Amino acid sequence: MTAIQLIKAPSPDDMVIQDRWYLPIELLWVGTHVQQHGHDVEVLDGQLLSMNEIEKRICAPVVGVSFQIYSACHLDSIVAAAKKAGSLVIVGGQAATPLANQLLQGNEDIDAVVCYDGEEALRLISDAVEGSRNPFADTPNVVYRQNGRIVTNRVENVPVSSVPIPDRRLAGIDMERYIKNFTTTNTFLGFDGTRATNAHTKKGCPRRCSFCGRTDKTYRARMPQQAFDEYRHLAEEFGVDYIFDHSDTWAVSRPWLQEFRALYEREGGLPLRLSVFADLRDVTSPTIADMRAVGVDTVEVGI
Repeated sequence: MTAIQLIKAPSPDDMVIQDRWYLPIELLWVGTHVQQHGHDVEVLDGQLLSMNEIEKRICAPVVGVSFQIYSACHLDSIVAAAKKAGSLVIVGGQAATPLANQLLQGNEDIDAVVCYDGEEALRLISDAVEGSRNPFADTPNVVYRQNGRIVTNRVENVPVSSVPIPDRRLAGIDMERYIKNFTTTNTFLGFDGTRATNAHTKKGCPRRCSFCGRTDKTYRARMPQQAFDEYRHLAEEFGVDYIFDHSDTWAVSRPWLQEFRALYEREGGLPLRLSVFADLRDVTSPTIADMRAVGVDTVEVGI
């Protein structure tokens, strides 16, 4: 059994408003998948931990680091600490995908970059480390160095419906701490719950807008039943009364929304309200009626 630590790099407080109730769902997706295949997983969330705390706690054979534009300033320090601890260092996430070559060329402490979906890639890497095999040679979605050159492996999408409900009890995740932070750090307008959390049930988008920097160019959604089950699980397991589903295209598929509404009404609804992201082109009278019927009270739209 290989231990793996997944780290969300922290952002300096003066650079971005931080809602400290916002779970690192992308790491929970990866971590839950890897843990269900027999590996120990710990999440170190830079939203709640300082750089000093993160660096002191790094100790796993495999360390995965996720960053974005605001937290990029801390990436090299985290990677250096992980390499000093003897870890195999993997960088991944939305920001890392288009920068894989530059990251590997610019930092010798980074062993590989995982592009696009990371669930199976991290699972296969952890399996290989446990079996003392080459962790990158035939692992999809990985970019790595070999004999002085950079190798880019094939890209494979992980079926969204195959990923289990994210385990909000992974080591390093204290749901009550996040829930309590909602009342003191929430900056989203219109959110009126007292025990709120976030979720993510869709990936990508079918549209090709000229200004979009999205790396995932396909639209993939969990089944309506899976989304409903996750929302209900959050209400029953953690007493959640408000969910922000930050999938960028929550309302893009009318058939999905209609099926979700039918399921919602058949099951007697949910004891919570929802806020969702939606493309303004999808906010029509019929979809508004469907969203109201399933408890959506706030719709976040892009520019």
